[in-house]
Amino acid sequence: MLMFIDLNDYELKSPPNGLIYISLKLANNDISFNELVNWIYSRLKEIK
Repeated sequence: MLMFIDLNDYELKSPPNGLIYISLKLANNDISFNELVNWIYSRLKEIK
């Protein structure tokens, strides 16, 4: 996912521990797909 974001000139505004937190939530099925999409979209920023 991060490679796709980077190749398309975007960056994910999240500290490394935020990515670990989301990974753990996914692994434990504690987050729905819609919540994950909202989390990602809220942190995407276009690189200019």
